Amino acid sequence: MREEIIKIYQFNELSESAQKLAIEKMSQLEYKSLDLEFWSENWEEMIKTDFNFNDVKIHYSLGYCQGDGASLEFSNTQISELKFTDKRMASIRDSIWDFINHIYSIESLSKGNIKCIMEDLRDTTICTYKNSYGNHYSHNRTIESEVINFSDYDFYKYRATEDMEISEETQKMLLHYIDIFCENIEYQVTEFLQNIGKELERSGYEEIEYRTGEEYTKENIISNEYEFTENGEIYQ
Repeated sequence: MREEIIKIYQFNELSESAQKLAIEKMSQLEYKSLDLEFWSENWEEMIKTDFNFNDVKIHYSLGYCQGDGASLEFSNTQISELKFTDKRMASIRDSIWDFINHIYSIESLSKGNIKCIMEDLRDTTICTYKNSYGNHYSHNRTIESEVINFSDYDFYKYRATEDMEISEETQKMLLHYIDIFCENIEYQVTEFLQNIGKELERSGYEEIEYRTGEEYTKENIISNEYEFTENGEIYQ
């Protein structure tokens, strides 16, 4: 039988070189077991608060590999529910106002027509979906947006009275503006999602670098009173 005596050290008792190795080893362990759930939940709550999208969900893969990144999706959200105070929503807000101005510029539309169209605009719903890249990746170009209930326009309900009847020429003009509006909104929301995805990716990697960095790792070692062998190997 052979008996060995191993000296066990607190971090502050190690030599400078041993402390360096201890930090390196603990950093590697932290990276392997890194859980970003708290980070993602914070972002989801912040996006919900700032923009009022429904059922916000963040997807991410942050392994410093090709195709890695982060993306954002949300479920059906009406335009009337959205918040536009953040400057990142400016282009979406401008597209909505452009459409409203176009509608008011159509002289052949009655007040009743315009009222119904504005009601439909408030109820217009935007949603997101994963494109073909989303089956394998999580980067910012895997999610796109869609307007799902405004492009199928029902003119019948605007013919309830003679005053609200819409001519064929006006219908064509109105449909033209609706098509442009839907295309613009889908483009602007998708671009918004891509920009948010870039922010998420940058923030995620910053979180990883912070939690595997020397300062955080050292504080973690000391606060949890981890023990080491003389050369800085983790004692288990």
